[in-house]
Amino acid sequence: MPTRWRGCLLQGSFRLHDESAAEPFSPSTSCLTAYPHAATVRSTGSLRSRMPVKKLTHCIVAVALVPIMTLGCARLSTGDAAAKPLHTAGGASSFPRASAMSPSPWVPFKLERQMGAVCVDRMQSQGSSPAPLLRDGFCKGPAPAHIVRALLALPASAVDASPQAREASLRDAVYVAAPGLGRRADFTVAAGDLTIRSFESAEPDKTVYVVWSVKCGPGEAGLACQSGKGRKAYRLGKDGTAHDVSALVFPPVPSLSAQDIARQNDHGGSELFLFDDKLPVASTMRWLMEFDPDQPLASDDPKRVGSYAHFGFLRWTGERFELVERVPRAQWPCRQQRTGQPACSDYPDGEDRFISE
Repeated sequence: MPTRWRGCLLQGSFRLHDESAAEPFSPSTSCLTAYPHAATVRSTGSLRSRMPVKKLTHCIVAVALVPIMTLGCARLSTGDAAAKPLHTAGGASSFPRASAMSPSPWVPFKLERQMGAVCVDRMQSQGSSPAPLLRDGFCKGPAPAHIVRALLALPASAVDASPQAREASLRDAVYVAAPGLGRRADFTVAAGDLTIRSFESAEPDKTVYVVWSVKCGPGEAGLACQSGKGRKAYRLGKDGTAHDVSALVFPPVPSLSAQDIARQNDHGGSELFLFDDKLPVASTMRWLMEFDPDQPLASDDPKRVGSYAHFGFLRWTGERFELVERVPRAQWPCRQQRTGQPACSDYPDGEDRFISE
């Protein structure tokens, strides 16, 4: 596999600087960085951190935050839109409590604003965010109390940040809510160097919190634990203790057949990576392999989707994650479109044989 391709970030596909262009799975050939061969989780932050637009980040973020500034000079509302905080002392008690019921029908940002957060959608954020995973819209304010409990419950052996540092970052979190499989909404929260995503269940004690980046080794259950850090899944016990349930809820990484290895070798394929861009809006991720744009897969290759090979969706069932070949569009929703643009025209929402409309 050519070294010049093995780190290609597909700048044309993962761009932030030209959101108006709609070229699903359109790669760039200018990347020359190498990356390792083991399956990994590719976060949106790492995908975009080496792009040419990096020099403009501070300006873009400043523009994206203008709506926030005008809504109160970045101060959170404490008026009648704010939810009542918990009344016990310490820890999560001073954080806003999320509604026990999701809106029906779903209303974007309704829950976050009820908790006092200030929110911007994709049009207002202009494709930029303090947390790259939430670039299509985000809210800023103290994190929901149940998320705070989960992040503060992590053992010291799992994270570098102290409970005090975690609590401080949670007071200025970037987050969004999404409809899930439980009565309470799912939340994706970025706080300091940690990101946590809740996956609710119809049985509340089966709710899972996936956290990254946490400490984990190659022999441990989790996602992308090859470099000493990765993602782990936790459940909270009745006493508030966080229990690592990664081995129970994560299926094995897809294995490569002889035919898959031939694809990889013949077409400059990467290692498998877990594409997580849909997590802010849906409880589904996807295993992909990307290829040298000069050596694309044949158009009739059964695994081909754009410039990638598809190795399955990782979908939350309410108890665990399962690996499935296809999902309905509702589990892989399209991005919010700019005015005048057709639906599902932006990356990664192009034609896709593995999504049923």
